[in-house]
Amino acid sequence: MFRARRRPLALVLGAALLSAAACSDSTGPNGALTDEETRELALQMGVGFTGGFSASAASASTNAAHLNAIPEPFNWTVNNVEVDCPRGGSTRLTATLSGTIDEATESIDVDLSGTQRPNNCGFDVHGKEIRVTGSLTANAHIEVKNGLPAGTHTASLVGEFDWRASDGRRGTCTVNYSATANYTTNVATVNGNFCGSTIQFTGPLTTD
Repeated sequence: MFRARRRPLALVLGAALLSAAACSDSTGPNGALTDEETRELALQMGVGFTGGFSASAASASTNAAHLNAIPEPFNWTVNNVEVDCPRGGSTRLTATLSGTIDEATESIDVDLSGTQRPNNCGFDVHGKEIRVTGSLTANAHIEVKNGLPAGTHTASLVGEFDWRASDGRRGTCTVNYSATANYTTNVATVNGNFCGSTIQFTGPLTTD
């Protein structure tokens, strides 16, 4: 069975946004969200939603590995799959994955595109519960060689959502940012906008 020893797609936004949340140049109007809340919500949504697609990619690669003992192309579709959110609610995923897989060398090259529709999806943001409802579009590319991330991975998230906090605040946010993880240079980048704030980060890629 094909099983990558790390989660490359999740690392693209996970490691990069984790660093960006602490170190990014985040400027611009936030409405009723503080800078810290904006960064933390961006991190959690990026990791949570991209992680859902990552799990889909893992399932796709496993299914393909059962069918193919030599490098072969594959296409796989996720239709309206429901994923639970950390603090209740859910998001529905629709995605298409295509690429090639080699079970013998534990290698895979995948392109992914899909939509995420959170519905009352809850996150714990600095001790406050924030729930989001909206629609987001994600695109990503991952590559694994010999069971390890390789090359340059990319991911992007674009869309809009309504949010409400447990302390009564509420508003609407637009999202448009992209991230890269270069496993050759060990550098991660995140650039774009989240809830009116600019996110800019370039730094070391954290791996587990």
